[in-house]
Amino acid sequence: MGQEKYRTLEEINGQAQRLRQAGDTKALYELAEDCGLEKSDVEDYLADVGDFATPLMAAVGRLKQEGKRLKLEGGLLDWLETVMDMACDDEALQAAILEKSLCGLFSRLLQTAFEGKVRVSDEIVNQTKVRVGGDLKPLQIPLYMGCPNRRQVKKTVTDYYLGGGE
Repeated sequence: MGQEKYRTLEEINGQAQRLRQAGDTKALYELAEDCGLEKSDVEDYLADVGDFATPLMAAVGRLKQEGKRLKLEGGLLDWLETVMDMACDDEALQAAILEKSLCGLFSRLLQTAFEGKVRVSDEIVNQTKVRVGGDLKPLQIPLYMGCPNRRQVKKTVTDYYLGGGE
């Protein structure tokens, strides 16, 4: 199924309601898994504790699922956590996360990283060795690198999700 099929909270909760009315508990658990929700969320829903998903649950679930699908690691996970942190207090962002792909955001962040690259001091580069095939090798000069800082990541997240345009 995949959560990307559901572009709004209403669609997710509507599908959950249809499955519940049909008595299809197994499909409810599958929907929760697809949406990045916990089994306990289904149990709460079945016990009439609340909606199947809140806006924040749906947004964070989507981000987790897409992050897993994209196999994010290292600094990319830091970017993902920044998006999740931002979503905690922003209902418009929560809704927008369901409408746009995380891949599109990360494409913009990668572009920002490359366009913002700076030359690393030769002194630092000369002192640095990296493992290649089991051996430590020196880096080549000049070396350029780029990585957006937290402020740039937040601006890119806001522009991408809330600024209109893919």
